[in-house]
Amino acid sequence: HRLDRPVSGCICFARHVRAARKISEQFEGRTVSKTYWALVPGTPAEPAGTWTDFLQKIDGEPRTAVVDERHPEGKIAILHYQTIQSTPQGTLLEIQLETGRTHQIRVQCSSRGLPLLGDTLYGSQGSFGPWNDDERARLISLHARSIQLKHPMTREPIHVVAPLPPLWQEYGVTS
Repeated sequence: HRLDRPVSGCICFARHVRAARKISEQFEGRTVSKTYWALVPGTPAEPAGTWTDFLQKIDGEPRTAVVDERHPEGKIAILHYQTIQSTPQGTLLEIQLETGRTHQIRVQCSSRGLPLLGDTLYGSQGSFGPWNDDERARLISLHARSIQLKHPMTREPIHVVAPLPPLWQEYGVTS
């Protein structure tokens, strides 16, 4: 499990190899539930829905692109979203991934004219939080809100929720 550098929120770590293997099996079996919050300019066409695209990781670049479904390197990417708040800066979306492709949320939002605030790699015109000369260290408006999985050894359910960093309040997010 990983998060892009400029993303805040929950991440899962294992304390030993056996636990890591069992957690990896849950991710591979798509039994882990992850919820993200994203702040986008504008408003999606529908207040809730499912976006299905085919994505290709661009060789030699830290980017992913939407490609035609017939593209030989295209992999299906599915996410479900719902609007949870409107702000002066845009719309707060709650997103659940069905697949987990590189930069999936970022590229799927951008391809619909809704680049995440601060995500200049995918077309955002402004910053999110303090400016940083290192593009990889610039914050984007994506937060891994929660993760649900089973404890790798006891199989007990685990549900972790990460509060939003205070910066989000500056953009009108009150949830």
